[in-house]
Amino acid sequence: GRHCAKMSKNTASSAFRKTNVDQYDEDNYEDEEGQVVDQGAAVQARAAECKKLLGSANKEDALKAALSTPPQLSKDKALKDLNAKTVNSVLASFKTDEIPKAVLSLDEKQADVLVKYIYRGMSEVPSERASEDQREDFAKFCNTLLLFHGAVTSTFGLGGIVRVLSERKTV
Repeated sequence: GRHCAKMSKNTASSAFRKTNVDQYDEDNYEDEEGQVVDQGAAVQARAAECKKLLGSANKEDALKAALSTPPQLSKDKALKDLNAKTVNSVLASFKTDEIPKAVLSLDEKQADVLVKYIYRGMSEVPSERASEDQREDFAKFCNTLLLFHGAVTSTFGLGGIVRVLSERKTV
């Protein structure tokens, strides 16, 4: 018979071929304006600024500075490590009761970057050869990270977690 399934009317359409799928490839990503920034100098300047702000007990501004323009697009591990060290030193400077107020001072973008650093910090487990003191320091730091995580989720909801877990750009 003649009762064959009808094909879709749009099978001859080639409009789908006009979509440039390569634009979604992270290796082809270009910054909004295509500017080239010396990220090494920026990361070192940020580290110095954060140290200065922490020295003057201005922790909230140090946190905002630490979270600004992270080297997410860089493939330089040493650069990312240096920036993470800066963020971690700022986070570690907070006392438990200062964390909620500090998180309230952040905008959503800064909070998302903070969640990335929280997850990175928790993933950097000391090696088996680490001393007992190093393990204890890591445990204390993880406690601080969990307090920040709790403050971020209570302030901004779960959206940041979803955005961070689905994002391909790492810190």
